[in-house]
Parts: sequence; structure tokens; C-alpha cells
Amino acid sequence: LHEAVTIKLSDYEDESQSRRLYGIAIHNILAEIKTENSILPVLQKALLQGNITNEQVKELQLTIQQLTNHPLIKIYFSEGMQIKTETELFLNDGEIIRPDRVVICPDHLAVIDFKTGDKKAEHTKQIQQYKYTLAKVSKKPVKAFLVYLPGDVVEVN
Repeated sequence: LHEAVTIKLSDYEDESQSRRLYGIAIHNILAEIKTENSILPVLQKALLQGNITNEQVKELQLTIQQLTNHPLIKIYFSEGMQIKTETELFLNDGEIIRPDRVVICPDHLAVIDFKTGDKKAEHTKQIQQYKYTLAKVSKKPVKAFLVYLPGDVVEVN
């Protein structure tokens, strides 16, 4: 579904709209990145689709490489991990939630949500809901992380 939304990072009309569109475009790119080795191919695909410019490829490559090498989440971009992006989880009340990234590790699960704006309390509540929901359906412990781009990573209890 996320591939159907094509947003050009260069088509900005005002600052608030540009931040929102940038956030959507970054989410689409991050949803396709499984490991550090997939960063450049995914960015080149976005470039070919006209979603980003050559300058943005270089900038995003550096930002995403730094992100995938962050000590708290580096393992979740490793080869051999089972990764689910934008997977739908159904709550008891029928509501559907979609964490950006769920990683199934041998001894635990990790849920990661990417944010491009300012830190907000609602982000913590959202990732805690993801964590709680995953813990209900898994026998493994769940770790949760909020990633504020370009590179601030927060583990949420």
C-alpha cells in the first residue's frame, strides 16, 4: 500500500506541508529498507521514480546509514532478521494499528516507529500500545523504540 503513495520531496507549497510530505516520503523509503545493504538500491528506486533528487539521495543515504548503525537499533537492520513493515495489528475493539517496523529476533520482538517531527507525548503512548499489543500475541518479550529523524533514538518502556 505504501508504494502506491508517490510523493515528490521537491513539490512543496509551504513549510508545514513540506514537513508532512517529507515525513510521508521518508516513511515510504524506510518501509522498504530491510538492512544497511538495501539503503542505496531503495534510494535509487525513489530517485528513478522522481520522488527524490540526486542531492536528497546523498543526504538520505548518510542519514539512514547513521540510523542503521545506531547502537540501540543496529541489530534490527542486520542480515537474517525477520522484518515486517507496516504490518496491521488488530485491537480488541476492531481498531487497526500499523507499526512502522517489527523485527522478530530469536529471543524477543522489537517494534520501531519513525517520526520526522517534534517529540510528543502521544508518540510514546502510540509505541506503548504497539508494544502491549505485540506482547499479548507473542510469548517473547517486546522492546520498543521511537526514532526521531535524523537520528535520535529513544527506547520506550
